[in-house]
Amino acid sequence: MLDRNWLANCLEDCMYDDIFGQIIDQLTDENGIFVEEECLFFDYKADFPFSRSDDYFGGILRLICALHNTHGGVIVFGVHDTLRTGGHNKVIINIESFNAVLADRLSSRVECFYKKQEDGQGATIDLLLVPKRLAGMKPVVANKDFGTYKAGIYWYRPNHEVREINSRNLPFIFSERTYSTQHVDEYTGIEDASLPPSPSTLPSFVGRIELLGDLWEWLFVDRTVKKFLHGSGGSGKSTLAYEFASLIVENAKNITSKKGDKLDQVIWLSAKKKSLDTGSNKIVSNSNDFDDAKSLYEAILICSNLIEEDKYQHADIDVLLELLEKVFSVANILLIIDDIDTLITAGVDTGLDGLEQAIYLSRSFCKVLYTQRNLPSHSRGNAIEVPGFTLGEEYYDFLHKSCEYFKVPRPDDDYTQSIHELASGRPLIIEVIVGLRRRFPSYRDAIRAFEELPAGQEALVYMYDREYNFLEFQNSKNLLAALYLWERPVSFTELQVTLMLDENEISSIIGEVNEIFLSHHHSNEDETLYALNTVASHYVSKKCQQLPMYSRIKQRIQNTKGGQLPRLPEIEKLVHRVKYLLSNGEEDIASSVVFSESYDAKVLEHPDFLALQGKVAMSQQKPDLQLVRSCLEKASNINKISIGLFWEWLNFEELNEDANEYCQTICDRVIEGKGYRLSEKADFCAKKAQLLCKRALSYKSYSYAKEREAYVFSIKENLKGVNLTAKSRRPDLLRHHKYVKTSVYYLYNCAVENNDFGNFIKTLTEFIKDRYQCDAFSDFFKDNQRLILRDRMEFHNETIGMLQGLKTNVAKHTVSFNQETSNKNFVTVLERIIEELKSNAA
Repeated sequence: MLDRNWLANCLEDCMYDDIFGQIIDQLTDENGIFVEEECLFFDYKADFPFSRSDDYFGGILRLICALHNTHGGVIVFGVHDTLRTGGHNKVIINIESFNAVLADRLSSRVECFYKKQEDGQGATIDLLLVPKRLAGMKPVVANKDFGTYKAGIYWYRPNHEVREINSRNLPFIFSERTYSTQHVDEYTGIEDASLPPSPSTLPSFVGRIELLGDLWEWLFVDRTVKKFLHGSGGSGKSTLAYEFASLIVENAKNITSKKGDKLDQVIWLSAKKKSLDTGSNKIVSNSNDFDDAKSLYEAILICSNLIEEDKYQHADIDVLLELLEKVFSVANILLIIDDIDTLITAGVDTGLDGLEQAIYLSRSFCKVLYTQRNLPSHSRGNAIEVPGFTLGEEYYDFLHKSCEYFKVPRPDDDYTQSIHELASGRPLIIEVIVGLRRRFPSYRDAIRAFEELPAGQEALVYMYDREYNFLEFQNSKNLLAALYLWERPVSFTELQVTLMLDENEISSIIGEVNEIFLSHHHSNEDETLYALNTVASHYVSKKCQQLPMYSRIKQRIQNTKGGQLPRLPEIEKLVHRVKYLLSNGEEDIASSVVFSESYDAKVLEHPDFLALQGKVAMSQQKPDLQLVRSCLEKASNINKISIGLFWEWLNFEELNEDANEYCQTICDRVIEGKGYRLSEKADFCAKKAQLLCKRALSYKSYSYAKEREAYVFSIKENLKGVNLTAKSRRPDLLRHHKYVKTSVYYLYNCAVENNDFGNFIKTLTEFIKDRYQCDAFSDFFKDNQRLILRDRMEFHNETIGMLQGLKTNVAKHTVSFNQETSNKNFVTVLERIIEELKSNAA
């Protein structure tokens, strides 16, 4: 018969040879039958796993995790399931290879030990010994899924079965797990703990096992002093923190840190001034424990009960911190500070830094857990997000317990999913909707009441009002309004166009509202899209209409959605009036007409009006460059503006010597824009190429690489112009060929001056491989044959090789009849130059 205390002591003291020497005799009878029933220390298996990826291997992996996380144990391979005889394992075990697999598949290293034995009947038995996890080490989990077994789950073995750990088992898993004391009935908690009543509405805690596990690891394994639980309002941060605190209070004497320290006290303090009663859907006032850093320090000293009151009653902050350091040096304390961002959003000193410093100086086992809504930007690495429930077992369990608590029927499958979507999985909203079901005949009516009636507004105000009012930038509220009005996930660029802000401004305001209000999506091109989360959308819908910019943002979005906008008679009249004023030299009056007079949003956000503002801004004696750009960019972003105005804008910008790159972006607006003729796009390709050539000249004196790159891009733009002109069947194709030839000539001169003819040929080859028309290349070589022969005579052999390679690529890359003819002509020109080079060399 198995002596469990002996086996537990051997596993505890790593006496593995004793186990290997005696365990088979303790498990079998005189006939070699394994008569001992499986228990928390050992398990029988017929076969060692052959595969490393199937469900059977996943089950073995789970069993190893469970044994290691509990007391350690032995897996006996080769035992028949029904006969209970040995010798049935046919797989040869390589323990080094198996341990290497465990190292790859588990979250931390578990080194198993192996021994091949014979039972009393001569049958071979394979023993795999799983060591016990040391106190202070993290529980081990699988780091990837195997079949039906999921990664990241804590397993343990309380008896003959492997079970998933729940919140009530966590204290045991993180304790020393001594077998002899496991079943002793004595109180192992903290006698004097300052915990308030639970903030949870439901009488029992549901789920969140992974988050609780993270907190236990932080408290007893990690070295960091502080941790932040963050998440949207109503996600269950305070409830999670309270459950964690309760478990610590009940089990503190059984649990030690890596250094062997135990907790003496758990102190809970809250800055929360308001909470939501989900039964009545009313916001109620709370009696908060502190209002600022000084009152926080005083509250900790009071709860510690270690310092006389007269020493801190009228002390300043420095004295309070000295007293806290003394307290922390004599008592190991877990501080839980709930809703600290009540102070942050009020602009009040939170005292976090001073508290952390006092703990560090005390060199004790003291830690602080904070709850707050926003991700702590200053301490991201110490943050744990508390999200809403995903659509799964934890959500269903919470929903059903809420129904039991409020004594209402469970919703059907459709409404179960609808509640989850509406609540974004947040426990608070789930409770509110289920609570509303008591007052309405169906879940459909309860959901409608939440969305439309004051019954749901109190919850929204509780979750969002503080953060909304605290937003630093007015444009942050405008962004929320824009997302509400778009009614779909939108891209970063769409937000720029809607709000008419630059990239840095959009990035800043997204950062400010991201954690609380936004949800992220991905387009087919894997671009990040932004939207309001479902609950925030209901809140913003009521708030955004009060914004000064609301009507204009709404009009912009309507303009962007609507395609080609109709012309407005009032704008037509303004155009004629402004034209008359400008023709008479009355630019100041024209400016007053378009910039000073008040118009409704329909006019102000119309691209024709914005274009008119840009035109007037350009006409001023001392034009405001940023105003011109702002007006014309907005007009172009919303809808098509005339080609004539684009040319006028370009001519205006070219007066500024530093505007070359900006002028190129103006060209891109036509080249990449919708609604412009191919011939118009081709002309702007040529203009952009011209600008690139100018830019190349500016690099000439100090950077050959940049000069060459600009010329290459100018050739590319001109080639695009050739293709667009060919598609448009316009008669000016020859003109665009000449543009290409000119750009090639510039690149050639640049290459020759820098003795880089090889890169010149390489560039032309790449264009030919990309299937560009090469008529202009052929014309360049034909027209400049004498020049090339003169420049390259000294390097005739090298040049012949380069030109032969170019000729081969020209002949190879042909995709149409017209291109075949063109390429043949090019080949002929190259052959002529090659022959002359050979002749001259001879």
